[in-house]
Amino acid sequence: MGFRKSQFLEEEKTGIPIQIKRNTIYLAITQALIATGFQLVPSLGGLIMLRFTEVLALIAMTLSIGRITGPLMSYPAGYLADKRGRKAVLFFGMGLCATGSLLIYYSITASTLIGFISGLVIYGLGLGALGQITVAALDMYPRRLKAEGMGYVMTGTSLGSIGSPLLVWAASNYAASHGLDELAIPWLVPPMLMVVTAALVYMIKPDPLDIARNISEHYPNEPVVKKKLVGEEIEVGGLIKMFPVQIALVNNALGFAVMLMVMSLSSLIMRQNGYSITMISASIGLHVFGMFGFSSVFGRMADRMGRKKMMYIGSIVLGISGLLTPLTSEYWIITIGLFFVGLGWSANNVATVAMLGDSTPPTTMGKMMGVNQLIGGASSLFLPALGGYLAQNYGFPTVGVASMILSIPILLLAIRLREPSPGTYDHT
Repeated sequence: MGFRKSQFLEEEKTGIPIQIKRNTIYLAITQALIATGFQLVPSLGGLIMLRFTEVLALIAMTLSIGRITGPLMSYPAGYLADKRGRKAVLFFGMGLCATGSLLIYYSITASTLIGFISGLVIYGLGLGALGQITVAALDMYPRRLKAEGMGYVMTGTSLGSIGSPLLVWAASNYAASHGLDELAIPWLVPPMLMVVTAALVYMIKPDPLDIARNISEHYPNEPVVKKKLVGEEIEVGGLIKMFPVQIALVNNALGFAVMLMVMSLSSLIMRQNGYSITMISASIGLHVFGMFGFSSVFGRMADRMGRKKMMYIGSIVLGISGLLTPLTSEYWIITIGLFFVGLGWSANNVATVAMLGDSTPPTTMGKMMGVNQLIGGASSLFLPALGGYLAQNYGFPTVGVASMILSIPILLLAIRLREPSPGTYDHT
C-alpha cells in the first residue's frame, strides 16, 4: 500500500500535477461510495425479485434493468456534460440514486413489485449519469496516462467491495434484532452516501472538462496531439465508423454481458445451497474487488503493453472463469471463480474504455461514453435473461458454456486490431 501510494504521489516520476492528483483522489473516493450502494443490486436484487415473482428466469432482470435504464440516461447526461461540464451531471445522478434507493426500500416494506421495478429504473438512471466519473478521469490525463488515470479512479470501487458486505452484515443484524426485513433496511444507506459524494465532487477544481480542453496547460511537457481545428467537432456518428472504436464498443458490451450473466446467477446458486445473504454479499464483494481492485495495475499495463494485449488477457480469463464458476455449489469455488470473472472483465474494460478515450475528443467523450453504455446495456439486458432461461431449463452448467462462447469474439476482434504503439492505431 505504501509503495503504491508513493508511486502515485511522486510527481517527478509520473508528471502528474498536484491538482490532478487531488481531483483523482476525490473521484476515487466518490466511486468507492457509489459502488458500496450499487453492490446492493447484485447482492440482494435477485433475491427480492424471486420473492415477488418466484420465477427463476427473472432473477437476472434486476441487473439488466439497470444496464438498460442507465445507458438511456447516459447519452443525454453525456450530451449535457459535454456542454455544461461533468460535475453538474454527477450531482444530478446522485439525486436520482438516492431517490431510487428510497423507493426500493418502500417497495419491499409495502410488497409492491411495481414500486421495486420503478426504484430499480430510477436507480439505474442515476448510475447512468454517474458514469461520467469515468469520463472525468479520462479528461484529466494525456494519452500516455489515460488508462492509468482511469485505473486510479476505478480502483476506488474496490473499497466499495469491502464496504458493501459490511453494510449488508450490519443492516442484516440490525433487522434481525429489531424484527425488520433484512432485504429492505440496507437500501436506507445509499441516500446518506450520496450526500458525502456530493461534497467530494464539489471540491473538484476545475471541472475535468475544462482540464481536458486545456490539457497542455496542465502537462506543458506533453507532445501536442494533432486534432481537428477548434470548432470542427467530431460527431459520434463519424467516430463510430472508426474500426478501433467499433472493436472497443463491441468488446466492452460482450464483456459486460458475460460478467453480469455469471454474477447475477451465482448469488442464486449460493442462496439455494443455504448460504446467508452476508456470505453472498461477501462473495459479490470479492467479485467487485476483482473488477476494480487492479484497475490501476491494468491501466499501467495498457499504457505500456498496449490495449490489444490487455484484451487478450481479459477475454481468456473471462472465458475460462465464466465457464467454471456455475459448475459447482461449493461456496469458495464459486467465490474464487467470481473473483476471476471480475478480473477478466477489468482487463477488457480498461482496454476498451481507454481505446475510446484515445480516439474521442473531450467535447464528444461524454456522448461517446453514453453510446458505449447504451450498447452494453442492450447486450446485458438480453444475454443475462438468456442465462436465466438456460439455467431454469437446462441447468446452471449451460450458463458457463454460454459465457465461454461469448468471450471468444472478444479475442478474435482483438487479434484484428493493429496497434503499433500503445494508444495509436493503424486503421484507415
